[in-house]
Formats: sequence, structure tokens, C-alpha cells
Amino acid sequence: MQTKTDKFTPELLAPAGDFEAAIYAFKAGADAVYLGLKKFSARKSANNFSVEEYRKIVRYAEDNGKKILLAMNTLIKQSELKLALMQIDEIAAVGVSGVILQDLGLFYAIKKLYPKLPLHASTQMAIHNRYGLEMARDLGFKRVVLSRELTFAEIKKLREEFSDLQLEVFIHGALCYSFSGLCLASGMLLKRSANRGECAQICRNYFEEDGKKNQGHFYPFSCNDLSLEEKVLSYKDIGISALKIEGRMKGKDYVHQVVSYYRKLLDGGSSSSKLESDSMRFPFSRRPTQAFFKSSYGEDVVGSDYPGHRGLSAARVLAVSGTPVATLSIEATLDLRQNDRMLYIGAGEHLHFNLFQMENAQGKKLTTVKAGEEFTLLRVNTLGVKIQTGDELYLIQKASVAASSALPALDLKKFPQKKPRIPITLPPGIASTSAEIFRALLKESKHYSFELVASESVSGFSSQVETAFTPVSKLKALKNHLYEEMHQSRSLQKEQMLDQFLQQKDVTLPGYALKKFVCKRANLYPNSTTEIPFLRAKDLTIEYASDFLPLPPLMFDEQFYSLVVKFIEDHPQRRFILGMSNLGHLKLVKDLQGKCDFFIDYTLYVANRFTLKAISELAGIGVPLFAYAWAEDDAAASEEGDLITLVDAQKLPLMISRICYRKHSKQQCNGKCSSVADQQGIIQATLFNNKRKYRVLICDHITYLI
Repeated sequence: MQTKTDKFTPELLAPAGDFEAAIYAFKAGADAVYLGLKKFSARKSANNFSVEEYRKIVRYAEDNGKKILLAMNTLIKQSELKLALMQIDEIAAVGVSGVILQDLGLFYAIKKLYPKLPLHASTQMAIHNRYGLEMARDLGFKRVVLSRELTFAEIKKLREEFSDLQLEVFIHGALCYSFSGLCLASGMLLKRSANRGECAQICRNYFEEDGKKNQGHFYPFSCNDLSLEEKVLSYKDIGISALKIEGRMKGKDYVHQVVSYYRKLLDGGSSSSKLESDSMRFPFSRRPTQAFFKSSYGEDVVGSDYPGHRGLSAARVLAVSGTPVATLSIEATLDLRQNDRMLYIGAGEHLHFNLFQMENAQGKKLTTVKAGEEFTLLRVNTLGVKIQTGDELYLIQKASVAASSALPALDLKKFPQKKPRIPITLPPGIASTSAEIFRALLKESKHYSFELVASESVSGFSSQVETAFTPVSKLKALKNHLYEEMHQSRSLQKEQMLDQFLQQKDVTLPGYALKKFVCKRANLYPNSTTEIPFLRAKDLTIEYASDFLPLPPLMFDEQFYSLVVKFIEDHPQRRFILGMSNLGHLKLVKDLQGKCDFFIDYTLYVANRFTLKAISELAGIGVPLFAYAWAEDDAAASEEGDLITLVDAQKLPLMISRICYRKHSKQQCNGKCSSVADQQGIIQATLFNNKRKYRVLICDHITYLI
């Protein structure tokens, strides 16, 4: 990897939801883009790329010294592995700078079949500490996309300890309330799994507190947008490999603006102007936040008053008269013009309206207003929303750009493809001609992108051009026959290779006999008086009766690991069973060297059988006692034999978050909430969405939604 020097600049990595977004990201100064194909992408609703478009963008990137990263960061079912690997085969033939993965089973298959492909661990793997990084490095990942919830100090420490591993961090864009990869809300409630790129954004929905249904709703899990701006220079100083912008669901204008802003910042290292910052946020943004950059408690992470695009603060209400059709006296804080789209956000309500009938104090009609000027807006239909004096108004869309994009459309036909480099073995007698004629045939193709790179042991090849006449009709017939044979031969070889690979023997799990007990996850709870299904440091006492130690997926405290090891070593007469719910936990089992058994818990997802092979073979820790089937997929256990289906999956946490509900959603906490916790040290709240009841539990600074 590139080491830190005075001239070091991290890779600026931009989102590309479609071909135009990718091109304009590069034009704005992105060093690389990450994108998905039509299948197996964590942004299924983005336009994504066809294979033809992928070949075109790779060609463009290589011609301009840029990089392409492919996101296949979803869980892959057993029945989909062949299709996923065929997609990888297409990509490998064209080239890629890195493949971003979540699924350990797909990782295993790629390592075996395409060992030269550089693989990146997605943020969906929830890697957030040294143990996760060490395990990722040992497995063979070249880069890790760190969780968004890490502080700068935590990232700096990891950078110093893992100088041989590429680290990638998010610097701008939307935030999830739950840790990425640990959110089951959309999948369990609506059968639209975020781990499959189908997130329905439950976190952007409204809720009401128990006993306060008449006080309006709020959005307790809707996060503000990350916007680190000048803080990215701190990452540059410590040698972070890549700075990532979120936004594959957003258009080319957004991508171009944001990339341009950060390119200038990274190259110049100077502070930006407010105008530049506002221009970056205008295409789409919620309230900006630096999230966890400074503190593990986070700063202004949740925007509980409104979940959508709020644009820029542009005006202040001076007076209101009339209802429901009102007249507003307004002071502009930005330049405004007729038909600009505005937003008002109140307590549990909001209103969109246009600046249509504007007048000055003398009753003269206005089409533009300068910042600092006052004006009257007539005939605003408030729809019952109570706008009050002193309230802010936001500009969310300018009339001048409402109808079209500021960037011109691109003609895809003008972009050439990169031809795939595919080794093909032809049976004897298929191609018997001179090398020059063979090359000519390849170049004739309009349907296949073949190019002769090298030939070995091909009958009839000669370095001399033969002095023989070949009729055009025969040449064309030979060409068509050759192409068809090459295409069929390659397809057959690929099919046979994948079929043979996928038929290898499965890992046998020795603890399947425990099914009747462990199929109810509550039986493994360390403390039956709570709904939190994971071990806590305070549970590790002489009174701990269970043989199961289900580790929590989030373990920021390194002392917790040491306590678990000490507890197991202090009780050699007992055979504990450790629950693996994060990649980093595999390192713990490895360090214990057979002093305990282990099982695969429900957040270290097993969507296909190769996941178990990755854990047992590549991680080198042996075979788990048992493993839970992927809880969001009802068919997973029936397809995969001895995986165990949870009968109480509906009681599992829907979200697991480092964002304290009490601090960020209720603004009632400074990080010291022991005075309002119960005897177990847990703070509880009850929420409703329509008629559905939810429980919020805050424990050890982690929030669980159940």
C-alpha cells in the first residue's frame, strides 16, 4: 500500500449509481468509483450497470488513470452462488481494482476460483476493532471499509497498528441508525432485507411515544447526513487509504458537486467557503453532522424533526396572518426567486410550498429577492400546519434547475468497451488457418469482443502469411463457425468449472443434536430478565450458570475480550460455547486454541454453505458446533440441511446502534444515564408506529430496537 508521506493523498472514492454518475464523478476529480451490477448490489434500487456498461466504464477508467471497484456487498443464497460466480467471471475477464464483499461464502469461492482478484471487506461486515481487522487481514482481504461509527482517535489507532492493510472510511453522505450489516428491521418487518440491497428505510419512518400520541410524531431513528468537510484532512494526515462518499441512489449532479468539493479540499488543503459548502449540499442533504468524528457518543447524529431533504436555511418568518390560506411576512437570508421550492418544518409536521405571489412593502410584485430583504408571500395554503413567527424556511429546489439537470446527458454509444481477456481452449480441428487470417476473423466480429492476445499449440498457425486466396463467402462462414465454437466452448468450460466447484462436500456440524434447545434463542440469553440476547461484561461472575457465551456483535471495549478469555481459562472444568456474531470474534476462538467450542450466531450470517467453509478452512479455527440459518430468509434452513432455524426470530433486535436513543433522539442525556436505568443497568422506552409496538433498550451505550 501507499505509505504516508508529506505528499500522500488518499484515494477519493465516489458513488456511481449509473454510467453518467461515474463519468461525471471522474470529471469532477474522483480517483475511483464504486458501482454495482444489476444483481447482488446493496443498492438494488439504483440503476446500476449492465455488463456492457461495465466494460465501457472500465475502458474509460483505464484510459484516464482511474479505478473501478465493484460492490457485491449483499448476502448470497446457496441457489444464487453459481450466478454470482458467473458474474465474477465476467468481471475478472475485463478487470477490476477491487470487489467489495459482505458474504463470507462468496469470499471463500472467489478466493478459491479467482485468487488474484483484490477483495475488500464491506462496511456491511461491521468491522470496528482490531480483532476484526486482524481477522480480515488473515483471511486475505486487501482493504477494509470501516464502520461509520468509529471516532477519529479510534481510526488513528487502527491505522497505526495495521499499516499493511488498506483502510477506507466514509466522509460524506447518508447514515444508517443501525450499524451497517446489523439491521434486520426492513427484512423482518417487510421481507425487504437491507442485507440484500432492498432496505425500506424503516429508520426514516415516524413514531410516537407511549402515552404521548396526541403530542405529534417524530423521527427518532432518522440520521442526519455525514459531512466531514475540512476534517477529511485529518484522515489524509494519518494515511487513510481511501475516503468514501455515499450516494449510489443519488444523481450525477449530486455526485459531481460533492466530488468537486472534496477534490479541491484534498488538493489545496485550505478551508472552503460557505458558498462552496452550500453548493455541495444543495442537490440533496439533510442537516449536516460530523457524527462520531470527535466523540464515541456522537454529535447531532439524529434529525428527529424531519427525515428528508431540507436544503439550505433560506428565510425567517416575521409574521403570519390568516388560516388555512395564509399571508407570510418573510426575511430572506439567501437570494430567492419566484417559484423556488420551500420547506417549513414544525413540531411533528412539515409543509412544502412555492414562492409564487411575492410583494414588497409597497405592494409591488417581485420575481427576485436578495438576502437581507423583506417581502410578503400571499396565498400560502398551510394545510392546517401551524407556521409561527421566528420559524426557519428552507430552500429545497431552485426554480432555475427544477426542470432539468445542470449537467448534459451523455451518449453511451460513443464510449468504447474494454474487450475481455478470456482463455479459450478449442478442440482440435476447430481453427486451422493462418495466424493472420485468424486475427482478421477476430476483428470482424460485431457480436463478440474477442482479441487474440496469445496463442499456444493451435494447429495451422504460422508466422508467415500464406499466399493463398480465400473466397469472402468461405471467410465469413469460417468466421461465424469460429465465433460460435469459441463462445460455446468458453461457456461450457465455465459451467463445468462452477458445477464441479459447487458440488464439493459440505461442512458437517457436530452439534445439530442441540437443535431442540438452541432453536429458541432466548434459551441462550445470559440474563433471562432482559430482552438483550448477548453477553455483558458484568455477567462474567462465578454465578454465571449457562454454558453459552453469546458475544455481542459490537465490542468497542478491548478489555471485554480479555475478560472473556480470562473467564474461560479460570474455569477449565467447564466447556463453554462461544457465540460468534462478528468477524472479529473468530480471532478470539483462534487465540483460545481449543479451550472452548463455538457456534455461529445469527448476525454472522450463514446464507450459503461456503460461509462455513470460510470459517473452518480459511479462518483456521475448526468447525462450529452449530450455526443459525440467516434469520431474514425463511427458506435458508430448509435449503441448507443442518442449519438451525430460530423459532423466536421475531424477538431479535431489529436495530443495534452506537447512537444513544436518549441522547440523540430525546436530547436528554450527556452520556451518564445511570440514574434512570433499571437494576440491570438498562434504560427502556416504548414507541408506536401505527398500531405496532416497539421497545427501545439502551445498555452499555448501545441502543437496541425490539
